[in-house]
Amino acid sequence: MKGINVFAGCFTDEGEKSLQNDCSQLPGKLYTIPLDITSQKSVDNCFSFVSQILKENESKLWALVNNAGFLAVYGPMDWIGIEEYEQSVGVNLLGAIRMTKKFTPFIKISKGRIVTMISASGRLHGFYTAPYVAAKFGLEGYVDNLRLEMKPFGIKVSIIEPGAFKTTLMNPDAMIRRVESVWSKLSEDIRDEYGNDFKDNYIQSFNAGTSLVANRNIDIVTDAYIHALCAKSPRARYVCGWDAKYIFIPMSFMPSTWQDFLLQLMMNITSGSKLPAALMNNNTLSINNNPPQCPLAPC
Repeated sequence: MKGINVFAGCFTDEGEKSLQNDCSQLPGKLYTIPLDITSQKSVDNCFSFVSQILKENESKLWALVNNAGFLAVYGPMDWIGIEEYEQSVGVNLLGAIRMTKKFTPFIKISKGRIVTMISASGRLHGFYTAPYVAAKFGLEGYVDNLRLEMKPFGIKVSIIEPGAFKTTLMNPDAMIRRVESVWSKLSEDIRDEYGNDFKDNYIQSFNAGTSLVANRNIDIVTDAYIHALCAKSPRARYVCGWDAKYIFIPMSFMPSTWQDFLLQLMMNITSGSKLPAALMNNNTLSINNNPPQCPLAPC
């Protein structure tokens, strides 16, 4: 077996060492590179390293794989600050754009492939996922445009759209840390409006729901990568996982009212229809302790 030579960008030293260890007995050459896709300087350094290796070996770069991302799910939009949106967009959208813009000249030379990991969340909205969905919807639009514009250059562009999988991305403890990180910064008014019971129920229902639907066979995703990179006629999209294939992507073609109804139904099943404390207590919501005023007087 010949294997494939790979340049692997790694965000942490631990990830770099782990990858080197896991791949030490595999055919093909592995080059690990420290990489932060939110930093143009880091991307430029990565590009310089790849350029040097290609030059020394008189080789071409066949493909770019945009794989980096993180689950920017924190809770309701009332809990989320602009910094959480900026972080999600920085990694899940602009990072892939930054890498693609930098390395596309190499792919034009080889007439190769650009493969981008997105998510079924790039096709369908959901409860309490705004920063993640906003970035993923944006990346879907970018790669769709990229596919059209790269076709005349002989470059084939593919999107991978997985559902939930049993990976570290779905780690229950990580979900707790994300929610607690934004909850701790909320004003007392917002915390009172939602209540600790709602927060704890949200964490529990999210982790239970993802565990229920999460696919355990990660080979589905790696097989999609291999086909997108090596097949003579790669697909524009690879939908991976039973939840994405039979629930979320089909829902993306439905009218918005149907989507909202089904999403609400799924939320009710996993959360037990838990409402914010202010709504559970039949309280009248107020802003800065002032009751809302009717714009049409008198009310």
